[in-house]
Order: sequence, then C-alpha cells, then structure tokens
Amino acid sequence: MNKITDKTNVFKENLIYEISAGRYRLEEKLPSERLFCDRYQISRTTARRALEELETAGIIVRRPPTGAFVTANALDIISSLEAPDPSLSVAFLMPPAEINNPLLQIIFTTCRRYLSSNIRLSVIFDDLCLPVSLRGEKADIVVIHGIPMDERLERLRSQVAAMVLLNTTHAESNYITIDNYQGGRMMAEYIIEAGHRAIGCVGPGGPSEQSDFIQRYKGIRSVCDEAGVSLEKAQLSVENYFNLAASCHQALDSLMVRLPGMSAVLGLYDMIALYLCESLYLRGMKVPTDMSVMGFDDLFYAQYTVPPLTTIKYPAEAVGMKLAQFVHDFAAGKASMIREVIQPVLVERHNGSVRKFSGNIMVKKRRQVENVGRLEQVTL
Repeated sequence: MNKITDKTNVFKENLIYEISAGRYRLEEKLPSERLFCDRYQISRTTARRALEELETAGIIVRRPPTGAFVTANALDIISSLEAPDPSLSVAFLMPPAEINNPLLQIIFTTCRRYLSSNIRLSVIFDDLCLPVSLRGEKADIVVIHGIPMDERLERLRSQVAAMVLLNTTHAESNYITIDNYQGGRMMAEYIIEAGHRAIGCVGPGGPSEQSDFIQRYKGIRSVCDEAGVSLEKAQLSVENYFNLAASCHQALDSLMVRLPGMSAVLGLYDMIALYLCESLYLRGMKVPTDMSVMGFDDLFYAQYTVPPLTTIKYPAEAVGMKLAQFVHDFAAGKASMIREVIQPVLVERHNGSVRKFSGNIMVKKRRQVENVGRLEQVTL
C-alpha cells in the first residue's frame, strides 16, 4: 500500500479532533494502544509516537501501568494551537438525496483519515434542477457523485484545477469507480452456478449508460445470455424511491407473473434485496428455501440480517484511499490524470440468502406463483 501521508500526524490529528469534539472527555482515560492500532490500522510504534507528542503538548498524560488520560486543560491547549492555513481545498459535490449514502460516508471519512489537516474538505449539496454552484466556496479539486456529466459540470470543470468523478467513467475526466459491469457478471455467475435458471432482477436505471446500476444490469444480462438463462427485470423509477418497500413488493409481483419459474431474484443494491426478502416473508415464503436473494454493496448490516445477505462488496475504503492518494499527489505538485477502476468482491455467506437449487419448485412456492398470476400484471 502506498504511503499517503505521515500516519503519526494523521493519528495525532484525529485524536485531537475527537478530544475537542467531546468523544474523550477531560480527565477521561483513553483506549489502549492496542485498540488504537486496531481502529486506525497503525503500528504500535506509530501509536506510541503520537501519544508521546500529545503528552509533550500537555493534551494527555500517561500514567503507567494504568494508561493515558486527557488532561484537565486539554481543550485550552487545543484551542491555542495555531491552525495551519489550508494548502488545498477539496469540495464533494452531490445531490441532497445522497446525504445518507453509507458508501459515500465511508469514502469521505477514509479520504479524510489519510490526508493532513492542512487540506480542507467540504461537502456541497447540489440541486439538479439549478445551475451547479459551489455556494461561494473556493475549491481546487471538486469530487462529483450522482450528477451526470453535462454542460453544467463542463462549465464547472473549466473553473477548478481538477475534477474527479466517483462511481462512473468519462472519456475526458478523472474518475475513480468500481467495475460495476464485472460485479454484475459476478452476481449472475454465482447464482447460475448455484443452479438457478429463471432469475429476476430489481433496480433503478441511471442518468447515462456508464452509470453504476446500468452497468451492473448489463453484466448480469451478458452472463445470462451466454448461459441461456431466463432473466426478467423490474426497473424502479424515481417515484419508486418515495416508498421503496411497496415498490419492491410491486416489482416482485410483476416478476412472478412474467417469470413463473423464478427461483432467484437479484437486487441491484442491498436495500432493494432486503426489501425483497421482506416482501417474500409477507407472502409466506422463506429465503433462501423458497427463493434465493442476492444484493450488491455489502453494507454493514448485510452480515447481520436474517438470513445473512450474500452480496457483492463495493470497496468504498479502497476508493477513499485512491482519492486521498490523488489529492496528496496534487498537493505535492505531482498532479496527473486518474482513471481508476477497482474490482468488487463476492461476499458469500453460507447458510445465507442463496441456496443450491435442484430445479424442483416447491408446492408452496408454486401455489404462491399461481395466486400472483391471477393478479393484474403491473408494469414498472
């Protein structure tokens, strides 16, 4: 792994921030060096060196063998420290709907962790119906997510030193993305290898042919076509997001009408997969006994659901580190184009949401399909 910046300073600055933010209170004992090493992925030497520097500054005091404690006047010392002038400004620009996106949170916090404090990060939410604006912020680098590369962004690109697109590609722009197409192929290859020959897929479209969900579906479609496997898709519209649970239930209705022998359904992201599991449960069907379900992203809760969700991991930490490397190189005057495509990873959870399928449809499932078949078909 490339060294992005001095890990001692990064750890020390993060600890100073956590003390000033109240995570560790005055005169409170700090976690052990081992816990710090595990949390920040640093060596014991790095942790010890940073704690020594904080003790020298009077922010903490170490009392062997008890441990390290925040001093009573730590906040006064921290406030008196002269903050360095930002050497570089990086703005994340995204639609307001992405405010709760956990993958973006991981990318942002990972990037922050590997950059020094004299690089300023900010987040700006952009209304897609209005001209792109940085809200008066001065940014050397703009990181874009969820906004199509159109005339608005072309104008913005001419006003900043560098622009980096996340989770999409563009022939004339910097970008960091994962191979969503290959991720889709991995989903289809895994589910077909498990014996499924009639597969449903639920997910949104995208603003361009290079958007993540379209690329995932194309990867799934390519493998199914190669294997001669039946695939039906129920595409969610923008309006579906206002009630995703009902939309996934409706999508499942549509798929079971159009593909009565369906034994597996793929959600183009984990939340869809989990709502599909809930919809199947409400129908009296069990996952994976009656229907296999698979997701994409491997969000933190996927391993704890009942059953645990088999999914494709979106390597958000790797994306954040690649972005931090680009920013660090840019700040050091070593700017260059970045066009990084990171490979996703299959996360197979045994006794999870996918089972080997013999081709025999259970009577209970057949009855459910027949009942749904008598409903009016819904086209999404």
